[in-house]
Amino acid sequence: MQLARVIGDVVATRKDPSFGGITLLLVQPLGADGEAVGRPLVAVDSVGAGAGEHVFFVRGKEASFPFHPVEVPADAGIVGIVDHWTTGERDAVVRPSRRAGQTAERSVGGRAKRRAGTEAVRSAGTSVPASGDRR
Repeated sequence: MQLARVIGDVVATRKDPSFGGITLLLVQPLGADGEAVGRPLVAVDSVGAGAGEHVFFVRGKEASFPFHPVEVPADAGIVGIVDHWTTGERDAVVRPSRRAGQTAERSVGGRAKRRAGTEAVRSAGTSVPASGDRR
């Protein structure tokens, strides 16, 4: 998984039929310090993220897993919205996502879900608390 910031959305009037109802977002990968790393890319959104939010995404075949049993032809997929993160190297001040702390019901992958609470993702000594509380 990798951190990113949503910097826009992608509108495609002609696309593969399996993308029906799936949001495409433009994301800028980020380093642990919150600075941009590499080039922006298009990712399918499975969590209802919006512009300006910090997210984590996966690459490869795993990008289509949240949409199972539909086989979405994607190689990058947003799988979580990040509230904040810290690193062991220093006290990093990372702006919270614009909708941090909100809880609501929304449709994800064609099913209505209510998400609450936080999850912690640990990778290479970096703690990334992420909340499913959105829209």
